[in-house]
Amino acid sequence: MNLNRLRDRLIDSMHSDESATSYFASRLSEPEMVLSLCAICAPYIEYSNDCRMQAAYFLSMAPGELLGEVIPLMCMTLTIRSEDGDDMNGNIACHLIKAIRKGLPHYTGTLYYDLEGIAEQYGCVKKLV
Repeated sequence: MNLNRLRDRLIDSMHSDESATSYFASRLSEPEMVLSLCAICAPYIEYSNDCRMQAAYFLSMAPGELLGEVIPLMCMTLTIRSEDGDDMNGNIACHLIKAIRKGLPHYTGTLYYDLEGIAEQYGCVKKLV
């Protein structure tokens, strides 16, 4: 999938473009879409955070079985900084943590991240109950 086109569509969906929203909602059960949304969540200086926020939002609605396969990617995304060293994850953290929790029952690996600590760091504790 072309990530730049997906980023543009995510921005459109954030601005109430129903066709863009439908596009993502109808493809959340596709492994390639889930992986592409994970990639878009990583900080990328050439695009606004709007597409990252929407990518995290749609990930939180994907099936748990698929989310279980990308938990390491989502966890890593929560811990990396932007290209200029800023922590740009506050606006995606709560949706990504929700997606991680949804995928955990389907994850067979060991989770080496303090998910609750990350949730607390970004103020997501109450939002995820």
